[in-house]
Order: sequence, then structure tokens, then C-alpha cells
Amino acid sequence: MNIPPPPEFKAKYKNEKAGQSWKEWKQLFQVYLSAADLEEVNGKGKVSLLLHFLGPDRINLYTAFDVRPAAEANSDSNIVGVPAEDKYNLETVLLKFDQHYGNGKLPNIRRKASLGRNQHTHESLMNFIADLKKKILMCEYGEVEESLLCDRIVEGIQNTHQACC
Repeated sequence: MNIPPPPEFKAKYKNEKAGQSWKEWKQLFQVYLSAADLEEVNGKGKVSLLLHFLGPDRINLYTAFDVRPAAEANSDSNIVGVPAEDKYNLETVLLKFDQHYGNGKLPNIRRKASLGRNQHTHESLMNFIADLKKKILMCEYGEVEESLLCDRIVEGIQNTHQACC
């Protein structure tokens, strides 16, 4: 089976939209690795695939990432040993891109967007709920997420006969 690669990642600037775009694209890439049965490829191969799909601008960014060297433990100086970061480890590289794009960490802006989210005129109830749930999950509300989701559905729904909570 020939699995198409993820679409080109287009965000160019570090901001909330770039962080969210990166998070969504990263998920598509991870699904692609699994669907194309590439999970067993070695780290360098996965990183190469990632960079290939990201393109030249992100390759330049990758080469500029700081990669932490190993630190040896020294109990006399209370220094804890830390392994070196591996620039050919996919998780390490994805984390570096997460950090670059802000990991989508602007909870107050995300909260404003989710709290103001209402169902659009021709939007299905399920699409509204799915989008709202995605937005609320990114807000880091913790234990009250489900209650907030239900409140926003009830408050933001266009057709009150569709309410589900």
C-alpha cells in the first residue's frame, strides 16, 4: 500500500498559530510513520524523513538547534549525570521543534479562543464539538475540562434542540 506523506508544513513564524500548526503537522507525521510501517526505521532514518518532509528552511533550523552534551555525575560536587541529546533521535528532534514553535504554550490566548467559540451557522454539531474539545484540551484546564466543554456546548450551540449535555 502506498501511503502519501503528510502535506507540507507551512508555518513560518513563532506564534500561537505556528505552534498549533506544528502540533497538528507533527501528529500527521507520526501517523504517517505508523501507517507506512516505518516505526522500526532507525533514529537517523526517521529524522531524515522528518527533515525531508519539512524542507530546506526547517533543515537549516535543525542544524542550528543546540544539542546538549553529556554531563558526568560527580557526587563530590552534587552534579547529577545527564546523557547527551542525540540529534538523530526522533523524539529529541521533535521536542526541539516543539520548543522552537512554542509547544503551543499560550494558555490564556487559547482559553480566550475556546471560551468564545460558538457553533457556526452551517457547522454540524459533531464538528463543533470536536473543534471545541480540541481547543479546550489545549487550554490545560485539568479536571474541569469536561465541565467546561459541556458548558461551552450548551452556550455556543446554534440550534438548542441539538444540545447533548
